[in-house]
Amino acid sequence: MKKYKYLVLFAIASVAAPLTSCVGGGESSSLSSSSGNVEQILINNAIASLRKGFRVTADLTIHRSYFQDAAYQIPDTNLENETIMYRVKFIYENADDYMGVDRRYYQVDEEGKESYIQGENSYNANGYAGLVYLDYDNTIVRDLAIDSNYEFIPYGSNGMLNPFTLISRSDFHQIHEGFELNHSKTNLFFSNLFSQIEDYQSNIVFSTRVFTLDNKDITGAHFVSKNMDDGYASTVSIPSNPYYQTYIRNQYEVEMSFTDIAVASARDVIQVEPEKEENIPLKNALENMVGKNIALTRELHPYINGSYVGEDSYNATYYMGETEGIYSQVYSLAEGESVPTAPSASDFILRPLVNGGKLRVYQVNATTGEFLLNSSNYTSIDNIYTYNDLAYDISFLNPNIFNLNEDGSYSPTIDNVPWITRDVFMSALDSFSAVDSGYVNDVKVYVDEEVNCLDRVVATYEDFVGYSGTMTLHFDKLGEGTPDFEIVIA
Repeated sequence: MKKYKYLVLFAIASVAAPLTSCVGGGESSSLSSSSGNVEQILINNAIASLRKGFRVTADLTIHRSYFQDAAYQIPDTNLENETIMYRVKFIYENADDYMGVDRRYYQVDEEGKESYIQGENSYNANGYAGLVYLDYDNTIVRDLAIDSNYEFIPYGSNGMLNPFTLISRSDFHQIHEGFELNHSKTNLFFSNLFSQIEDYQSNIVFSTRVFTLDNKDITGAHFVSKNMDDGYASTVSIPSNPYYQTYIRNQYEVEMSFTDIAVASARDVIQVEPEKEENIPLKNALENMVGKNIALTRELHPYINGSYVGEDSYNATYYMGETEGIYSQVYSLAEGESVPTAPSASDFILRPLVNGGKLRVYQVNATTGEFLLNSSNYTSIDNIYTYNDLAYDISFLNPNIFNLNEDGSYSPTIDNVPWITRDVFMSALDSFSAVDSGYVNDVKVYVDEEVNCLDRVVATYEDFVGYSGTMTLHFDKLGEGTPDFEIVIA
């Protein structure tokens, strides 16, 4: 029932430094200022305030252009220059009794519309990263985060530390426009904010890296990079050639604003969802499905590098009850083809030899069409689970963690989007890597009010190697759950 099996984070070794204070003491300043000690005191106090906590909204704009040659002299006319924009919204809190951060990542389109990418609320749990999240039953959970190797994650890594705890006054130099941060700490600051956005190069050189001091507080910052050339040919897709070679130049610009300085709170961001009258149809459907037989069919409409693969794949799971067991059917359909009307070689049944016993695997005999007990295949599930272990159960799901959409569907709260399809709606006997790994970016749940049941769950996914598409989970045969063809057990 937990939402996170592990937290996908990109470690940044340079930020795993101890939290030692640099405020006060006998450290000398490298600031050059016409007002001398007054400016030093102001910047010291400003840093000290930011170390206690702040909100930051930061826009990253990537100006991308293409060239035909490795010298970056001849523009590539087959590709238009483009602008890509991301926005992050972080809240850092560094109180005596709590250290935490709430991080949210968005992509921004040309009209300024934000599309949520990912985020989490984390806190320092005795040196390790803890997570705060809203679980599927609408309760707040606090748990330690683990990485893909099932190891605990140090809090002082992965950009979770307040970056001002890693910056001292000697890292700033006063210029006419404000206070200039040195190169190494600029890259550290940039990485802390944008480390989980993959669409940028490493080792960026920023020619502009200025923080503005307004009265007593640092209220904003502006970074502009030099032109960053890849230095090698990159493959992009164009209509005439999916493997087109070009040379890419990027320029990065960051605009930040800091608010709630010294008083920001990250610990109370995650809240229980209130009762929602508009979610009553969803509530009724979920309650009506509890304990009933049902058929669940997963339809995958896949694309690779933007091209449809030519057929949809299906995984149908029939939950027929404790006596009859579970029927699994896998097939693919190209356009115009029909659903199988008889068992096929890949079908199997999980059925107990005695009521309440462990499920045994039965497979079809291609000659007779009868299902025979077969202990040689599917050893990972044969004689291991009872029906109740694998039965379809969403009784714990709270409808209030969803919000009603204009089209009448329901979408989960944003933190649940990547994981809820795998953790809640999919069959335990089904698997699909992109969804299992959390690459889901949109989920919509549709209710059939006439039969008082879920009609379908539609999840769109896109991973980082070119696989994308739509996965639809269809629900039918409520209370019955059997296939439309006869099942014969030998």
